[in-house]
Amino acid sequence: MMEIYDFFSEKGAKLVGTWPTEGYEFDHSEAILDDKFVGLALDLDNQQNLTEERLNNWIQSISGDFDLNL
Repeated sequence: MMEIYDFFSEKGAKLVGTWPTEGYEFDHSEAILDDKFVGLALDLDNQQNLTEERLNNWIQSISGDFDLNL
């Protein structure tokens, strides 16, 4: 995720969609900036049961950035 974040950031894009790291179990991630993931992190191996809820909450959190009425 950080490679994509860096690429678009260097191009001057307005980046949205950071996501809290709370609730994830991991030792290290390159995709963290200011204590948040640079995008939605999904752990399909260890926390697949949280995927749908995380996805729905993330979509709600970015909907205003795209003028979506959800």
